[in-house]
Amino acid sequence: MELMGKCLEEGGPARRDEKVKRNCWIGLGACAGQSLGAHDLTISTTLENSLLNHPPDTPTLQATISHFLRATRSRPALVALWSAYVRHWARGPAPVLTADDAVIVVRMGESVVASRARDAKKRAKEKGAAKDVRENEGLNPAEAAEAMRVALLDWQDDGTRRGRVVGLLAAGGILRALQTVTPAGQAGRWKEERVTMEEVFAEWLNAVAGSGEKVENEESGGVEGDVIDEDAISFLAGECVPKMFADSVARLDIRPLLSRLTAFLLTSRHAIPGPEFLRADGADEDATRLRARIESELFKGIGRVSRAMARLVYEARKSGEEAGLEVVRGTVELMSTAACRLFIEWDRCPLSVQIMEPIVPSDAKDLPPTWENLVWRILKNVLFSFTVVLRAVTSVQLDVQGRKQALTETVPGASIDTLAIYANLHFIVARVGPFTVYKDTVATAATNLLTNPCELNTWIDTVFHEYAQPTPPHSPAHQHRLVFLMNLAEPMMAPLEDSVVERSVLPAVYPYLTSNVNRELFESAHSLVLAVFAAKKAAARELSPVYARVLIEGYPTLLTIEQLRTAYITMVQSLAETDDALAWLTVQHLMRKIESLPVATTTTTTTTTTTTTAAAAAATASPPALLARSHYLIVLADQLRPLSSVGFFRLLLRSLRSLIIREPNAFARHAVMKVVFEAIAGAGGNGGVSEIGKVEGVKWFLTLKKDVEGSGNARDGGC
Repeated sequence: MELMGKCLEEGGPARRDEKVKRNCWIGLGACAGQSLGAHDLTISTTLENSLLNHPPDTPTLQATISHFLRATRSRPALVALWSAYVRHWARGPAPVLTADDAVIVVRMGESVVASRARDAKKRAKEKGAAKDVRENEGLNPAEAAEAMRVALLDWQDDGTRRGRVVGLLAAGGILRALQTVTPAGQAGRWKEERVTMEEVFAEWLNAVAGSGEKVENEESGGVEGDVIDEDAISFLAGECVPKMFADSVARLDIRPLLSRLTAFLLTSRHAIPGPEFLRADGADEDATRLRARIESELFKGIGRVSRAMARLVYEARKSGEEAGLEVVRGTVELMSTAACRLFIEWDRCPLSVQIMEPIVPSDAKDLPPTWENLVWRILKNVLFSFTVVLRAVTSVQLDVQGRKQALTETVPGASIDTLAIYANLHFIVARVGPFTVYKDTVATAATNLLTNPCELNTWIDTVFHEYAQPTPPHSPAHQHRLVFLMNLAEPMMAPLEDSVVERSVLPAVYPYLTSNVNRELFESAHSLVLAVFAAKKAAARELSPVYARVLIEGYPTLLTIEQLRTAYITMVQSLAETDDALAWLTVQHLMRKIESLPVATTTTTTTTTTTTTAAAAAATASPPALLARSHYLIVLADQLRPLSSVGFFRLLLRSLRSLIIREPNAFARHAVMKVVFEAIAGAGGNGGVSEIGKVEGVKWFLTLKKDVEGSGNARDGGC
């Protein structure tokens, strides 16, 4: 009543539209009449006459009708006003029911039934007994929902096309309330009504979604277009289908409905915009336009629409009918095309150059509505909605006989399309971060692809070949895509053919082994090369000397000591299992690097002293050089483990002993000795040398320890 009073007072009567004032007076009269005890049928008749003669062109009258439908305890009054409200939308002046009109009708049915259920819960909590609620309430929520459904069924008998559409919208609103709220003490009756309503809804949705309802132009005798915006059907399906019982979903005609939902998600002006929105220059009008789209009811329903698509995909795969599976394949292909177009536009977008590293995102709703932030909100919706659908496409599920279905049997090519989509959308993942469902979907698609090595090799060869050219694309967007492909290929290295690895994979990786401008890409490139060694690919033989130099020269500017240790021991371990001579040659690269470093590098400052003790030399030595030498010694000590079972073990022991003895810095010697002890004894959680080399290694270590202590005391003055 306050709202209606303000509506009448603000600006004075002369400034108010006559229709607005009229509807406000109608609302005030209805509320006042009900508060003074006027008969429900009297008020219902008044509002019904207002609907028939003066459409509800203000939210105020809408709210008045909704309030009365929620509050009345008279079944005849409820049915009469509800029927009048539905008839109003059925005879509306516009030939096409817009998506906004559909939202209004759906929300009216939902609010009436849901409010009655919530009020019943509240009263039950206050009285402490659900029994009292059933006995004292003149029209309980289940009875009200039934009355509204029966009214729709009776009214649908008029047979008009527009009537079927409006009836479907109203039924969807009632069903939405039945799915989301359960009143106290009426669970059994409520579920029965929900099942019945879902049967009605499925039947009507099939009729509208499958037939493409048209309205005839009486003047021309032809067809003048749809009586309902296509997006309204998608919005309605998103509201109801995700929470429908399995038996009810099985009643739906999947093929036309899934096609409509796919078109809504990818092409609708109300949902995800085309990639052209990335071409804007970020002006205020661009931000205003995007904000209006994001705040619309249909855009907010994108998540529910994608969940509805997932339910239909599950059902299509479960039934195994070719018609349904064909639509699923088409949906995945369209999503792949859309992701590719979005990637191309993002590569041209000025925002792409601002994102080179993964960013920890803030809550998008708390960010100011600038063009950049609005763009990221849209892109985030793209990723989440695509993931919901692709999860249903790739997941392992049971068919009607209870047997596990292989994705390659139901939707051939879906695994490749799924991975291609995520490769193109990885720039979004880099911004918002990977989430559980995304990781599960990628892992499932990759697992499915591994069952078909031929398809795997063909696809990996194709996608990496683009980056194996003499002048590959290096834009930030392509770098994000390449990160995904590298991370994907790493665990798939074993079944990849040697020719694919040598021709496409490694040439695409080489440029990023010595550049850490994009740290994520740098680390992914090294992980992929180590996977080549771990899989014992033929390319590892030629790659080992090159990669050894990359690792040695990359420390400490590009690699940390831990990264250097892990990479080198992984490479040598893999080589030792196939070619011990090559493994020893790889270790020799490291030994030559250590020997090239001065034992005690003095500073550039000229001193008058021509000779110093070893301790003094260490004290005046260049700290980076001393640190690098000791770290390289630690890496060399790590190689005791992989070489302990080959014939070059004694050579390594001899060389390592010489280098440790000659090390002038006491702290460096002790650090290296600790690593040697862990390697010999198997401490540190990494395992020790092999049983073959353990006896000899223990004797060698004890002798070395005694020699180091003796030489160290002599040089360091007892340090």
